[in-house]
Amino acid sequence: MLQPPAIIISIVLATIYALAYALVIGKTGNRLWWYWAFAVAGFFLGFVLTAHGHLVDVGLGQVPVVESSLASLAMLILATILRR
Repeated sequence: MLQPPAIIISIVLATIYALAYALVIGKTGNRLWWYWAFAVAGFFLGFVLTAHGHLVDVGLGQVPVVESSLASLAMLILATILRR
């Protein structure tokens, strides 16, 4: 069970990733919500894959930062492909 601080850290990190990705790609405005939704979904997908796959989780408390960040980046790339 995730504790509320872990959820907050996850959402904050996913939001930072979505903002940074939107700035690098150069697409802002309405697409920012699209990127944010995919970043949050990817971050929690990475958390679930790490928890169920028994992967090595280097993280911040309960949050596996490395695996979740990679899943979030993959989802952001998918969001860009789907939005075209």
